[in-house]
This record gives sequence, structure tokens and C-alpha cells, in this order.
Amino acid sequence: MESAGTAELAWRWRQMESAYGDSPIHLLLGLTLTVVGDGEVVVRATVNGAAANRQGIIAGGVLAELVDSAAVQAARTRLGSQDRAVTAELNVNFLRPARPGGPLTARGSLVDMSRTLAVGRADVRDDQDTLVAVGLATVRLLRAPG
Repeated sequence: MESAGTAELAWRWRQMESAYGDSPIHLLLGLTLTVVGDGEVVVRATVNGAAANRQGIIAGGVLAELVDSAAVQAARTRLGSQDRAVTAELNVNFLRPARPGGPLTARGSLVDMSRTLAVGRADVRDDQDTLVAVGLATVRLLRAPG
């Protein structure tokens, strides 16, 4: 049987998932969020040609947004509903081209967290499960009073 704490966490995580699509950038890129568990999330995007650069590959900014979002959301799994998280630093390594048409999946995980900072990691894979980008984000945590 679920404890009250576990049920509350599950409810909060479902709230995170449902509110995620309210962000204009998430809507624009068609991003969806799934909270896997404590400090673990998956962000998905089905990208079309509008996200490509002149070379016909997905623009680096789109991949960076996936890394950023997955890392921040991984940190948010441990925050209260009134707390906020903002990116302070982002480092992305682009490993190989990602092509439009198939889904991209960013698996985010929390590396470390203190009261004011968190570090998250995200791996971005294409529809063939090929690793196309990997990154780290430092996240500033803005805790609600009380």
C-alpha cells in the first residue's frame, strides 16, 4: 500500500507533467514530460523540418533545449510546488546529427543537489536510440519562503 508521502509525490509529479505543456517553448517544440521517479525524467519531442538548420539537421538550440529542460525537470522532482528552478549554466556536447521526422528523447537525471543549486545531466537519443547529444546543467533553486 502507498504511504501518504509517496501518494503526494506521485500527485505532484503528475501535476508537473500536466503543467509542463503550458510553457510557450514547450508548446512550440512539442515537448512532453514524463516523471520516471525521484530525480529522473524523460522529455520527448517529435521534431519536423521547421526545427532543422540549412544543412537539414536538427538545430543545436533544439537539442540544447531538450538537455536544459530534462536537467531542470529532474531537479524539480525534489522541489516543492511553490519552489522554482532556473538554469545558471548549460553545457551541451553535440555528438552526431539528429534528423527531422522522428522523436527525440532526453533522459534527465539529477547528479547532485544542495539547498540552492542542483546539477542535472541529460542524454538525448534519436528514434534509432543513437546518442546525439549529452549535457550538464547547473540549476539555481529558488525556494519559496517557509
